[in-house]
Amino acid sequence: MVEATPEGRPKWNIHNLTDIPAKPSPEQARYLLRWYIRATNCILEVFDEGEISRNLERWLRSEPTNQDEDAMNCLFFLIFGIGAQRCPDDRDSDAEKYFNYGRFLAVSYAMENPTNSTVLSYVLISVYLLGASRRNSAFMHLGVAVRAAYALGIHRRDNRDLFSTQEEDTRERLWKALRILDVFLSASLGRPLGTSETRDFTTSEKYSASLDLCGIFESILNDVYATRMISTEVLERISERHRQWAARFSNQLATGEIQPDRVISAENGERYPNIALCHMKEAYYWSIMLLSRPFLIDFVSRIIARSPTPSTWNEDPAFSSTFDQLLVHACVDSAIRTIDLLSGLLLDSNVSKRHPFIINSVFVSSLVLGLGVIGDLDSGFPLEKSLNNASELLRKFSKHDQVASRELSIVEHLRGACSLYVEKRARRKMEHQGMLIGELFGNIHERELLSGEAARLGKTFRETPNMGDSRPLNDSDTEEVATLDRNTSLTAVCSDARQTIECEAVGGSNLTQAPTPSTDILLPMSPRTLVFDSYGQYMPYFPTMNAGMVHVSYTDEIVIPSTTALLEPSC
Repeated sequence: MVEATPEGRPKWNIHNLTDIPAKPSPEQARYLLRWYIRATNCILEVFDEGEISRNLERWLRSEPTNQDEDAMNCLFFLIFGIGAQRCPDDRDSDAEKYFNYGRFLAVSYAMENPTNSTVLSYVLISVYLLGASRRNSAFMHLGVAVRAAYALGIHRRDNRDLFSTQEEDTRERLWKALRILDVFLSASLGRPLGTSETRDFTTSEKYSASLDLCGIFESILNDVYATRMISTEVLERISERHRQWAARFSNQLATGEIQPDRVISAENGERYPNIALCHMKEAYYWSIMLLSRPFLIDFVSRIIARSPTPSTWNEDPAFSSTFDQLLVHACVDSAIRTIDLLSGLLLDSNVSKRHPFIINSVFVSSLVLGLGVIGDLDSGFPLEKSLNNASELLRKFSKHDQVASRELSIVEHLRGACSLYVEKRARRKMEHQGMLIGELFGNIHERELLSGEAARLGKTFRETPNMGDSRPLNDSDTEEVATLDRNTSLTAVCSDARQTIECEAVGGSNLTQAPTPSTDILLPMSPRTLVFDSYGQYMPYFPTMNAGMVHVSYTDEIVIPSTTALLEPSC
């Protein structure tokens, strides 16, 4: 896990008036507000767009607003910080100044007695820190916002009659933002949820697609990952919620409640991507991947553990059941659709330069795609193209985002491993067919020549791309590739009643090719519980490293120690 840290001591504590940033010009203030809204669309709709624009104009003219002066100063400087951080221009220094002063005001004036402004301020602080690749800090500040919200009773709806319509709307917006940020950080960092939904939000009057999807994530995290097992009953219950959500979402697109177009036209004629739609769809696909990924990992583990004998080279991947096959395919399908959805951002210059939610979805999808290749699913899915697009997406954001830069390095190594695996798999099949061809036409290929060719093939993939740099593998890696092919250079016996090609194995043993297993998808699902685990109970999921270490030692120290260990690990 990469955690960026500011250089030197924290500078957000204001000691003199010269440290206070000046208000931006009206034109610049509107520009920063516009980019704040675009970057946080569908994630952080804590403001009514018209109301915040009117308050900005009053604030710039030093006129009274609907909140006290300290609160408005805090909120607008945090908004300017996020806008400067996310806009395409290079304004990171301005962003840090605005943010530091906004956080100073939040600590100074909003912490004694919790108010809506307290919750809102710490939500904005968390969003800025997410964009700055400081996820641990964002996680901690969000905890302050959550506790303040619970102190105010924002999580409850049985007290709505005590508040005005405007106040109730504000509280609902705050709760929605808290839930989205909490679910995202918990699911991406592997940490417990800080919020829990106890209200019925599925009624048509107050239905929120975002909150409904957060409820699905909560069920997956609590009922699957917290218990380290997934049963048939849990699968059926959560998948039913997925179907209901998808039906409601389609209706909202049809009725215009959610903008269905991929591109939105602004009043000034400017066109920009519909990030809100991207966020909703990518979150839906991510929830499917979270739910079905244990089955994909279980499937790939059995593929890797399968004996690499000629009798298994031409077999289709073996699924324990047709329902498992469906879940494995659902996981890979969701990853591909996520990359297809976000690939439109590659050529669009009117995109925020930092998008933590999009970067996370691309990285999660990349890992699933890599597992799909190792699981021999690339014959039925366009995995290579999707992996390439995922790499390009991460490269686009890696120029400004340190988490994206780190994850790009990982995906580039993953692509290299997948290429090596695919070539090795193809050579195995070629060796198998070559022995049969040799029985018909003769064979002049000596084993030494075959091994030399295998070593040459391994050298082709020995340079792994990493942020424009590469490092050749050592001689032990070459020897292992050559040894691998020497072990697979044998003659198989394939017998069939209709066609017979008899040949003798090198070691004297006869091997018969196993029939392809049935994949009848109409077979009923049998009750099953899949138990999975990660590292030891007390091992942290994500070790933390400083972002400054990413380009210093990653390429030299984190390398594939053994080709065989990568391609054929023990189950």
